[in-house]
Amino acid sequence: MGEVEDVIKVGNYVIVSLNGILMLGKDEVDMQEIIGKPYWTTFEMVPSKNNKRSYTLKTIKEAESWNDLKNTSSSGLDNRCITNDGTSQKLSKEEILQLQESGKSGKEIVGTLIENSKSFSAKTEYSQEKYIKKKEQKYFRYLIVCKPTIVSLHEVYFRQDHTRVGGLRMDALSQLLSYSDVQSDGLYLLYDSGSQGLPGAAMLHRIGANTTGLLINMHPGNIPQLAIIQAMNFPKEQIERHITVNIYSFLRLHYQGESSLLSDISICRTVSTPTTSQSEDNEVSLSSNNDCEQETKVEDDTEVSKIGQVIDLNKTETTSNGMFNIDTIEVDTNLTSQNVTNTNESKLMNDINKEEKVKNRKTLKRKLDDLIETGPIKKPKWLMETQYALDLLKGSKARGLVIVAKEHPLNIIKSLLPFLGASRPFVIFHAYREPLQETYIALKQTQNVVNLRLFSNFLRSYQILPDRTHPDILTSDTGGYILTGYLFFFLFFKRIFSNIISKMSVNNVGNGNNIAPIVSNMIDDKNRDVERGKIHTRVGESLNRSQATSMTTTASVPQVRSTNEVVVNLGEGKEEEDLVDVTTLSGSTQAIGDTRGGCRNLSPTRCQTIGRFLRQLMLVMLLITFIAASLAFLTLYVGHMFLLQLFVVVIVAYFVAGGRLRWFYIVFRTLPRDVKGLLRYIKLLWLIRGHEKKNKSVADIFRQHVARHPNKACIIFEDQEWTFQQIEDFSNKVATTFKNHGYRKGDVVALLMENRPDFVGIWLGLSKIGLVTSLININLRKSSLLHSIDVAKCQALIYSSEFTEVVTDIVSSLNANMGLYKYGNEATEDTAHLKAKNLTNILSEVSAVSPIPQDKSYYHDNLLYIYTSGTTGLPKAAVITNSRFIFIASGINIIAKMRSSDILYTPLPLYHTAGGVMSIGQALLHGNTTVIRKKFSASAYFNDCIKYKCTIAQYIGEMCRYILAVPVKPEDKQHTLRMIFGNGLRPQIWRQFVARFNIPQVIEFYGATEGNANIVNIDNTVGAIGFVSRIITSVYPISIIKVNAEGEPIRNAKGLCQVCAPDEPGVFIGKIIPNNPTRAFLGYVDKKASNSKIVHDVFAKGDSAFISGDILVADELGYLYFKDRTGDTFRWKGENVSTSEVEAIINCIIYGVEVHGAEGRAGMAAICNENDTLNLKQLSSDIKDQLPFYARPQFLRILSKVDLTSTFKLKKKDLQEDGFDPKRIQDKLYYLDPKLGYQLLTKEIFDEIQAGKIKL
Repeated sequence: MGEVEDVIKVGNYVIVSLNGILMLGKDEVDMQEIIGKPYWTTFEMVPSKNNKRSYTLKTIKEAESWNDLKNTSSSGLDNRCITNDGTSQKLSKEEILQLQESGKSGKEIVGTLIENSKSFSAKTEYSQEKYIKKKEQKYFRYLIVCKPTIVSLHEVYFRQDHTRVGGLRMDALSQLLSYSDVQSDGLYLLYDSGSQGLPGAAMLHRIGANTTGLLINMHPGNIPQLAIIQAMNFPKEQIERHITVNIYSFLRLHYQGESSLLSDISICRTVSTPTTSQSEDNEVSLSSNNDCEQETKVEDDTEVSKIGQVIDLNKTETTSNGMFNIDTIEVDTNLTSQNVTNTNESKLMNDINKEEKVKNRKTLKRKLDDLIETGPIKKPKWLMETQYALDLLKGSKARGLVIVAKEHPLNIIKSLLPFLGASRPFVIFHAYREPLQETYIALKQTQNVVNLRLFSNFLRSYQILPDRTHPDILTSDTGGYILTGYLFFFLFFKRIFSNIISKMSVNNVGNGNNIAPIVSNMIDDKNRDVERGKIHTRVGESLNRSQATSMTTTASVPQVRSTNEVVVNLGEGKEEEDLVDVTTLSGSTQAIGDTRGGCRNLSPTRCQTIGRFLRQLMLVMLLITFIAASLAFLTLYVGHMFLLQLFVVVIVAYFVAGGRLRWFYIVFRTLPRDVKGLLRYIKLLWLIRGHEKKNKSVADIFRQHVARHPNKACIIFEDQEWTFQQIEDFSNKVATTFKNHGYRKGDVVALLMENRPDFVGIWLGLSKIGLVTSLININLRKSSLLHSIDVAKCQALIYSSEFTEVVTDIVSSLNANMGLYKYGNEATEDTAHLKAKNLTNILSEVSAVSPIPQDKSYYHDNLLYIYTSGTTGLPKAAVITNSRFIFIASGINIIAKMRSSDILYTPLPLYHTAGGVMSIGQALLHGNTTVIRKKFSASAYFNDCIKYKCTIAQYIGEMCRYILAVPVKPEDKQHTLRMIFGNGLRPQIWRQFVARFNIPQVIEFYGATEGNANIVNIDNTVGAIGFVSRIITSVYPISIIKVNAEGEPIRNAKGLCQVCAPDEPGVFIGKIIPNNPTRAFLGYVDKKASNSKIVHDVFAKGDSAFISGDILVADELGYLYFKDRTGDTFRWKGENVSTSEVEAIINCIIYGVEVHGAEGRAGMAAICNENDTLNLKQLSSDIKDQLPFYARPQFLRILSKVDLTSTFKLKKKDLQEDGFDPKRIQDKLYYLDPKLGYQLLTKEIFDEIQAGKIKL
């Protein structure tokens, strides 16, 4: 082939077209042979017989046998007789060139040269092979298809022009990864403005595919640096762990909120379908037939379709000549020069056409048409992804920060440092030393970072000559420079102190005040790049200095003190973690400067406040120093034993003089209990704090247990074992199904289903895409069921087939847009009019691969709506977030000291907190096996525990009394239970239950689904539902306050609540601390109902607490005992009557009823008499002997059946509404005659009582 100046030479990179023809200058190579072949396959370019400029490929081995050529001549003994006089080859250069142009193959040409060689037969065998190898390199053509790697792609870019990757050499890249400590399970932050995505590809490669790591890639322009990332052919799972956002949009969203970005975006309500085209200049544009038409240019640094470059054809259109996606092909005429070539084998296997390319292009995360949406106004995709990245960094700070910038890196590092975790590394690369020197000085002066190092890169060239053992160190002018450091750990405390000082000294105003100087400086850098044509801003996004400074309110405009110094007020609404320590460009002055400089802008009163605070702090420190010096002096001169004796004497004198001996006794009795409880509470706080820091949801934690033991039984139900992997796969199918059906984060789905493993898998799957599941009580019908669905504003309803008739009764009253899904294939009546989708069939066709949505559920997001039991009216939907679920389930796990090997048994319904959170939570969050049952059976309770070898069982309400009523049998003590836990075990049967069934430990707890006042009995104290420390009451801020007869708090002269003394009954409350997961009150979906459970100004003005509505009493040791509910307690004859005390004596339901003309309420007892064995005379005698006159029930109602809630609580509201009127009640009624005892209550006697003729 003739020498042409512009022909593609060795090492050039080209693009393969759809018809499989590779153009090499004027030559053509048919590439069809490479399809289906593995990487690293070697092909020989065989000339075509019809066209001397056309070649086909033939698969060959790298080392081919040449015996047929060598055998044509005999070998000589040695080469001594061979002389090189230039005439050994008979063929001239012109004749050899004619052979090449005639289409002869390389093998034929070499064979002809051997035949016409005078000296070949005289050569030795070694020399003959060497001769053939030499001619092979000259006349044979090879092509090697290689798989792209970070090293090979770097070689492509760096060798052609090192500025295309920002001068980032391979050794510098390895140091970036090393110093940033990139691991597979971390969240990392990257800023890249001109390296073609090289550091992003390297970091993403190290994070891996099937991991929990994430990479947030920030860029200054419209199109991110993705060329090398896309050329790496990462799998979809790995690409989805890579998030790209615009840094300016990110900062504005963080400091000012979503409105600041939406105000700059013009979104049309109705648009036509956009089309994408590519011009000759490789500019991609969006076009439509309306006013929304925009044009977006690609950054200059993003590679376009030119010969000799690595191209991502996913971003280009299918042209007329049929371009298709093959990453990089290198043509090499030297077999020994195996330079990098690559192709996407899997995509070559398919018949790729234009329609498929458009479809694949729509699935990419970064598209230029993300602002155009059909239908109603929607958020742009880039805004949703920016919000997603912001949520990640708010929940869990980045574990490493890497900056590869062409701009000055100072403002970039300042703006991104607040998102870096404490003691985490940051690495900055720049091609020049001066910008990093300025950044080094500025960071050093802020005192926010430590271990700063600035160094240049170098290459080592090892010599191989004899006696040369020392390497020769060469410094390259294109190696760049690196600045590394660590964020100071105590910066967190510095921010807290700065926040306190700012609240004392500066008017706190709106959010976003501290973004102004940062964004302003960054905009200056950006505008300079825009002027040079390097950066194109996003469609509808326009930044300028006026916008940056107008981000704050008028009251918070930065105050200019000098030409290079700015003071900015800290926003009141920001969290402590999000406070930015704003510095000037030189970094010499901090936002909160010294006291003297800060007081220039403060009023004298505020300066005095700060001064007093500092003086008091100094006095306290001096006092502590004096005491320490005194103790040291005494120890030195009188000995440590005398000092110890003196300390004991002082302590005893203190207690005796103050009358505190009783308190000393209480400390002695309760200290072991309190220490044990405190240690477990600290462990709980540490656990939930870790989950909060990593922003984990229930699904995230469950996925960890799936990875640890996928084949372990997670849920056992009616001899069916669902492993952790099966639950994970099933939930993934549910998530994928509802994601495909268009449901979005925050939508509510009602679930009506009996106990079964599918129940857990469904709500777990819904949570993976951010949906909230409303767990419906299966006993509800018609109006009550409708109320539960409506109050939660459900968008869909999933029901099992056994509830088809129930759903049919209400379907006409449901929202017309509500989606209905029937689960189960059980035969039911014709319900075609329901138009319900068969969820079982849909799930059978869905993949079990876990989706990674952009809008998944996080730690603080809503997870479930669980309804109250309805003892006091219609059920109310309580909000259960991921944090609340984790706190409840982990709380009982840690406080009760459960083990990972424990097998739990719960017959409780899963739509309530006790069964669905406390028991199921042990499986999901702690890897336990949980046994569930469709319905509770008293006779089967311990049989099931024996059958499944359970070690922990759960109870609730009246369940223990029913179990105790079962006849004694040998199986009562054959179980392996080591603990039972629950609430509602009456003190009257506690000892009997424990003795009969040989229960080693009872964990009785108290708490409301929606409340924050939760306590646990950890030391088997009979009858106690928990305890509160008498030593340090502030550790867990719960209390019992005084209330009046209506349940309202009794306040003192200051308007604050009054705490009950020991043995004084009162209402149980828990202080609300919004930012604390253990103290927050989430309440109900109905905000009005939530506000009714909050009492304000409890212990101080402005504070608030959750009021439980339950009357408790605490003894002097701090043990708490349940007395009654405020709604159940009634007043009669001037005395308060506790219904629980009366119910414990006569085994009935006690409630108060109104009697005309009488003050208060008269007691009425509803007694179940199924076997007609009630003896009224004996009952009257027992009541008279055991109860005071005011507590004796004045009326009796004989029931055939006791109505309980699904959590085994007594229903009293309906009974109270019926009163004692025979006209409304069909059951037998009796009234208490003071002389004759209980007598039958007729209509006539009822009228006389109401008229006051019969006195009660």
